[in-house]
Amino acid sequence: IPKGPQPFALVVNGLIKPIYIPQIQTPTNVWAEINGSLRENVLITWEMVNEASVDHYDIYYSTEYSEEGGGYGYLGSVPVGTFAYIHSGAGQGNPLNFFYYVQANGTGNETGRSSQQVGKFVRLLDQGMNLVSFPLEQRDESIQKVLQTLWDRFDMLRVFDSSTDEWRTYWRLKGYGDLSTLDHRTGFWIRLAAPGFFIVAGRVVDMESVQLVSGWNLIGNPFLRNMTVSVSFYTVDYSTIEGFTDLPPYYLRELDETSTFSPGYAYWAYLETDQTWPVYTW
Repeated sequence: IPKGPQPFALVVNGLIKPIYIPQIQTPTNVWAEINGSLRENVLITWEMVNEASVDHYDIYYSTEYSEEGGGYGYLGSVPVGTFAYIHSGAGQGNPLNFFYYVQANGTGNETGRSSQQVGKFVRLLDQGMNLVSFPLEQRDESIQKVLQTLWDRFDMLRVFDSSTDEWRTYWRLKGYGDLSTLDHRTGFWIRLAAPGFFIVAGRVVDMESVQLVSGWNLIGNPFLRNMTVSVSFYTVDYSTIEGFTDLPPYYLRELDETSTFSPGYAYWAYLETDQTWPVYTW
């Protein structure tokens, strides 16, 4: 049981009357993207294979992620035949994280909640060097899309390719480089001319397997919550973990087992052998 062991027992005494709410098909291929002329909104889209019994769709949200959607509040509704919802004012300019699911509601009170959740993530970056990642899968992984809220603030972006032991770089002001995409498993260095909010919207990834190689690995942090190094890397036999510090020239410090892995940050890991790092968001 990947989420066990359960920390409770349940005892019930007396007659229980079952309550049955029939289910309908659930929305699929749910995505979130930054939207609007000023990137001020979050656009949520989905698909529905069969709308025969659907009356409308409800969108639920929270500022704290829950795998089961526990505690999420009602955000809004759209009628049958509509497969998009705009969360107005939730994008750039709003410092909060948001997480969403879509629920199909049937003509006979049937419900079907999307198994996929989507969200928006925010991290404030400082002027100068920052070591960064993002915990949401992107529909468009081009650097122009991923870094759209920082596009006028950074000049240099670097990624270390562990498989080739080489650096890849993009120079924004010059408009060239050998780096064109970023994904949620990638850690990267970015240099800003002024502080700014790094904002991405995308799909929550509940489980991920990250391939690590012998030697140095620059890794993103796909987790959506703070974890200690010992919990995050409990299956990985590593030699050294390093995290960001604002002290030049290397901007790095060695971490111990009690140090914290935080969403939106990236880390260096040195291994003696190739290994797989299993990541569970919940």
